[in-house]
Amino acid sequence: MLIRSSQIAALRAFRSAAKPCAFAICATLCATPALSQDYPSRPIRLVVGFGAGGGTDILARIVAPALGELLGQAVVVENRPGAGGTIAAHQVATAPADGYTAFLLNNGHAVSAAMYKALPYDPAADFQPVTMLATMPLVVVAGPKAPYADLPALIAACGVPLST
Repeated sequence: MLIRSSQIAALRAFRSAAKPCAFAICATLCATPALSQDYPSRPIRLVVGFGAGGGTDILARIVAPALGELLGQAVVVENRPGAGGTIAAHQVATAPADGYTAFLLNNGHAVSAAMYKALPYDPAADFQPVTMLATMPLVVVAGPKAPYADLPALIAACGVPLST
């Protein structure tokens, strides 16, 4: 696998942000009144809805050790890939609300309600936001010989009218 210098720079940026992000998560988890004074007394699962090696997984694996260090307990990244993250989301939505299961999601979570006729969970009501760990740009690219140079030309080439 070829790793570009821009990817290395991004990973270094993630690593430098891992401890502050982990602290924010820790502060939120530890401030929950329902949790006992000895929290956490066992490892915490950080569920990722995508396979190992993707952006969400990489971020989880960078943040988990720092979060574990702050909490004094292991944070285990658990990949549950499939159905655009909905398998993992369902697993987390039905887990006990005891602070031992967290879900690291990406923008696919917001899209899932529009993509699937029925979900076994409510994407908004069944989850409590804790913190945003990262933002990532999405870029549309085409080959150098493609007959379009911008997004409106690409949409027109697809035969979809561009509304104004």
